[in-house]
Amino acid sequence: MSSNVKYLFIVLIICSCGNRSSVVPQPKTVPKSDSEQENKQPKKSKTQKKTINEPKDPVGALIAKQQANFPSILNELKTQKKKTSHWIWWVFPTEMAGGSEPLPKTSVQSKDADALLSKADLTSWTAILTEIFDLLEKAAPKKLMKNGNKPDSNIIPGIDHGRISYALDFWLVTVKETTKKHANFYAALKALKRFDWN
Repeated sequence: MSSNVKYLFIVLIICSCGNRSSVVPQPKTVPKSDSEQENKQPKKSKTQKKTINEPKDPVGALIAKQQANFPSILNELKTQKKKTSHWIWWVFPTEMAGGSEPLPKTSVQSKDADALLSKADLTSWTAILTEIFDLLEKAAPKKLMKNGNKPDSNIIPGIDHGRISYALDFWLVTVKETTKKHANFYAALKALKRFDWN
């Protein structure tokens, strides 16, 4: 073998046996985004999720949030003539907590509906429902029909319409007999049902 070939052979052996990182470029690692890092967090068990997201007394939590927020909600509707802040979960509670609702999450189950209505400030709650209806009725392009009018999304944003639809079904169908015990509250919900929330 010639000396050049021997030399080349020795270089190849050294390169293949030695530290490759100095010869072969390694791919750079890119920091993960917050959402990717979040997804890598260990999954919480169902019991952990429940204690983090749901209070032990969801009815009590709902009543507390209603008491704290109803005055400002009614004021907002009367002065701004539309929904401008985040409160839909407490005026239209359903069996599901809101996905973006601040903790503690609130909900109401069929078995808890009577307890909620007996403890809630139904006067303020009904006033808010009535104010929403009045604003929507005034904005309706023509005389409000019995059913089928689309609610004005400038007054109640479209993102809230699905929740309102589910809440109306919950209070007017699922727990109708409980709701009917509170005539003014029931009437305010029935009026809102005249709009097509889907």
